[in-house]
Amino acid sequence: IVNRRLYAGNVSYFQNNDPQSMDEKEKTIHRPDRIIKSGVNKLDILPPDDFLEIVSDDGQDIVKLIGYGAELLVFKNDDLYLIDCSGEYEFVKHTKYNMGVSNPLHVIRSEKYIFWLNENGAYAYDGNEYYHFNKNKISSNEWKERIYSQDAKLMFDDKKQLLIIFTKYSQSNYIANQKANNMLIINVGNSSFFFKSTISASNTNNYSQSAQV
Repeated sequence: IVNRRLYAGNVSYFQNNDPQSMDEKEKTIHRPDRIIKSGVNKLDILPPDDFLEIVSDDGQDIVKLIGYGAELLVFKNDDLYLIDCSGEYEFVKHTKYNMGVSNPLHVIRSEKYIFWLNENGAYAYDGNEYYHFNKNKISSNEWKERIYSQDAKLMFDDKKQLLIIFTKYSQSNYIANQKANNMLIINVGNSSFFFKSTISASNTNNYSQSAQV
């Protein structure tokens, strides 16, 4: 939801939108590059003829939509499109190549940032700047082999400003159904990295005041 409108991407719908004459066998139309939108404050009505087409037939699907202020971030498989929704008509403000995602769960938001993860790295957007945390710090091969996974999970500790990436990778070998026992922690404040190879599998009632992850 951006500017009191609901946006829905990668849509399928019936060509015949009259419920009185709809046939249950009627085929749906699938538009993986299309975003349909509601009217202002009419979030439950999505007219199929009011839409945005985000680079159709480029071999990519829309994977995730997320709003930031009056902007809409459109994540496709490979690329990211930033849509300005502040006026009467939307327009593409930025295009960021190779910054898309393949898994919608690889995008999270905090009060200040949008975070996401793909096979090229970990990123953030704060409404003004884009951040590529591992650039010039972790080689692309190491990132792809040790850290990135389709099953990776993201979490953000807003109080400590820590982006936590849980991954199933161990060294360079992926083991099917392995628990997420590797963890990369990124301090967003100074872009420092911490790597924890083993996460405790049990609870404890005693904590050291000096212990740090």
